[in-house]
Amino acid sequence: LDAKSKNGGPVLLERLGTVDYSGLKHNKEAQDACFNSYIVYMEEAWRHLQEAGGKTRATYVIDSHGLSLSVIAHINFVKRITGLMVPNYPEVTEKVVIIRAPYFFNALWKLVQPFLPKRTRNKVSVFGSDYLTQLAKLVEGGVDSLPTFLGGNSDQHSICPTMKVKAALSIVESSTET
Repeated sequence: LDAKSKNGGPVLLERLGTVDYSGLKHNKEAQDACFNSYIVYMEEAWRHLQEAGGKTRATYVIDSHGLSLSVIAHINFVKRITGLMVPNYPEVTEKVVIIRAPYFFNALWKLVQPFLPKRTRNKVSVFGSDYLTQLAKLVEGGVDSLPTFLGGNSDQHSICPTMKVKAALSIVESSTET
C-alpha cells in the first residue's frame, strides 16, 4: 500500500485470496516469476524499513477474501513464498493483520496458535468482515489511506491487479510478438 503504519513503517498488502494457485501449479515459469516478483516486493519493503531507520517494522495486511480450503492442495507453493521471510528478513514484522478471513481460518488459527511463541501470537490479529475499523486504526490517515477494494476511500494505490496465469501469459506473449 502507499500508506504508512502509525509507527512510520510500511504497510504491506498481500491478497492471498486472489492468487491463481491452480494456474501456478501447472506452470513452472509462472511460479518462478511469481517467486522472483515476491523477492523484489520484499526488497522494496526492506529498503523502506532501512530508510525509516531505527526499530521501524512493517505491518502486513493479508487480505484472504476469496481464499478457500483448496489452497491446501497448493501448500508447497505457499510455503516456498513464505519461507523467504524468516531467514532473509528477520524481525521486520510489527503486526500481521489477516482480514476477511474465511470461516475455516479461525478454527485453523486456534489449532496452530498454541504451537507458536507468545511474541509471534501477539503480532497476529484475525478479522472476518468486521476488519475496517481495526485496520484503519493501524494506518496513518485511517480509512482515507486504505484502498477502496478494502472499504477505504483511496483510489490512489500501487497494488498490481491480480489475474489468472493464463491471461497474464497471453499478455506477455502478445507484448513479445511486437
